[in-house]
Amino acid sequence: MTNNIKEIRFYAVNGAKTKQGGTLFAANSSVTCNNNNLGLEGDSIFYPDGSSAVIERDESTLLEVEGHFVAAVGTRLSNGDIISLANQESMALITLNDGQQTCGYLDENEVKILKNAGGIIC
Repeated sequence: MTNNIKEIRFYAVNGAKTKQGGTLFAANSSVTCNNNNLGLEGDSIFYPDGSSAVIERDESTLLEVEGHFVAAVGTRLSNGDIISLANQESMALITLNDGQQTCGYLDENEVKILKNAGGIIC
């Protein structure tokens, strides 16, 4: 399967980071990954300077929970920032070379192989 993967976008969980140094506070989801709540559209991002932003709707992640789309690496925020680190590396949106997409889980060995092969783009 790893030869057919074009892109991996990990789903963001509580504690995920943004390019501009923000941290996700995922409080609206009852669904967890590795004991951390999934980040949903509308959840807050807090910055060290005291400012905040919210996760915007991102239908490209294909995963909807409780009426809200789940955020992933690359999801935009209300202030123009984007999520850059998901705070977990097992649950992801997987895009294959032929364009098909699926939500799935990766084990640690798969993640290592994909990172070494450059398969994890985001």
